[in-house]
Amino acid sequence: MPKNTIFSFGSIALIDKIGLETTFFTSVLGGISGRSSSFLPLEKLLISNKLNQSVSINKILEFAPVEILATLGFKGTISDQSLYRDLERLGERQRGILDQYQRWIQQQNLLIRHR
Repeated sequence: MPKNTIFSFGSIALIDKIGLETTFFTSVLGGISGRSSSFLPLEKLLISNKLNQSVSINKILEFAPVEILATLGFKGTISDQSLYRDLERLGERQRGILDQYQRWIQQQNLLIRHR
């Protein structure tokens, strides 16, 4: 008998809506993935993890059901090596990502101005 998998779909729906209705992922994270096909799906997994379970990075692949990985855009399984390589890529480009994020916030008129 197959095992049932249960997970919250709210954060996945939110991430999909952001991806469809804004340019967030391509504007802020586009262009830094290199040849990695799992980079953007991994970033979506990290965001989903933070919104839902907030498990440790070294345990995230144990807690993420295959169904979530497929929904986020992973092609097959992801290895620990790919996970850590993409995390390293994020860390190396942190300043550029923050700059792109600030530009995206301004483009979306999300900047809060204090009086």
